[in-house]
Amino acid sequence: MQRKEKKAFVMVTPNVIGFLGRRYVIGLKNIAKDICKHDIFFQLDHANDIETARFCIDNGFDAIMVDMANLKDNIKLTKQVVEMAHARNVWVEGQLGVIEGTKYQNGTVITKTVFPEIDELIQYVEETHVDALAVPFGVKHKYVEDVDSSALRLDLLGKYWEAVNIPLVMHGADTIPAGEIKKSIGRGVKKVNFGPVLKDVFLKSLADRLRAPFHESDMRDILILARDAVQKVTEEKIEICS
Repeated sequence: MQRKEKKAFVMVTPNVIGFLGRRYVIGLKNIAKDICKHDIFFQLDHANDIETARFCIDNGFDAIMVDMANLKDNIKLTKQVVEMAHARNVWVEGQLGVIEGTKYQNGTVITKTVFPEIDELIQYVEETHVDALAVPFGVKHKYVEDVDSSALRLDLLGKYWEAVNIPLVMHGADTIPAGEIKKSIGRGVKKVNFGPVLKDVFLKSLADRLRAPFHESDMRDILILARDAVQKVTEEKIEICS
């Protein structure tokens, strides 16, 4: 991100906070913001409880993304988060519908996408006053090498944007062709999320280097190679969205 001089979001899920611990995550955030030459924004991703959202808002996160499957519960939680967040100039992203591949903190994995109705989108946005909205339109929350771009509902995406007239968010963009991402940007998408592809590149780089004789391996060198591999893919993805 620094080499490309672009702004970007770093998304932290409740699962990550649970694994690393709250103090460690906040420490990483503070150090990253301190040393990065360009703006990076830390976002709590797929929040589904008020306490985790409150903690992140109180500790300097820039954005909160709320995700509850049930419309009534989603509106209730999102309104609470928006009230807290906007008082601290924190941006709130909502989501309606369910995206295949989403993994919740309780271990549940969504196996089928559920598309929201237009009237549900309008109700949600009007009642919650979210700043942006993630919507499913054929994307998946998992790494799929052979993506069927014909499964993308760009027609539906356009209708969503026309209905709510706020920035839309594309989740699961990892292996979506560049041309389809650009078409999505032309239909209201203002934030594009990548995740699994970066994890895949990192792990593959580690695996390739660890096949070398161990007496020739230095863990620092191995991690630098993995980091640089992620950096390269990140720059490519940023360029697509620019």
